[in-house]
Amino acid sequence: MPTFRLATPDDFASVCDLYRLVLAGGSPNASTDWSADYPTPALFQDDLENGRLYVYERDGALVGFVSILPTDGHDAVALGWREARSCSPSRLCVHPGHQGQGLGQEIMERVAGEARTLGYHALHLLASTTNRAANRLYAKLRFDNLGPVRLYERDFFAFELVL
Repeated sequence: MPTFRLATPDDFASVCDLYRLVLAGGSPNASTDWSADYPTPALFQDDLENGRLYVYERDGALVGFVSILPTDGHDAVALGWREARSCSPSRLCVHPGHQGQGLGQEIMERVAGEARTLGYHALHLLASTTNRAANRLYAKLRFDNLGPVRLYERDFFAFELVL
């Protein structure tokens, strides 16, 4: 049975190993545009220390992770998001050997449930316009695509899901 839970310090090395694996092989299949500059293990460490990093395991093995962050400064930009207490799923990562099997959808469904439990009413996120896998996933999950936005010197789509 799959497990979705808050990460512990014992998970950190496995999270970093999976990150490096995806970083090395993700771009050819358009499932990530991560680079050595973003995200960094220091961000994962910060998410872990602040109780925002979640891991997804199958048969005791880490096969994915995601951070659930309180919304930040990008909410100040006029993106068309509804006024609601929201959080931002960030840095979704799925093991390359499990991609294309619905694992990203499973993780995001768990994120939505956890967000509701934490008292959030919406998920707000940005996905790179070049990340075809993520953009398909969010459409499949019925996120509203509020259109393109340029932030951090990059092009994104702004997505929203009202919970």
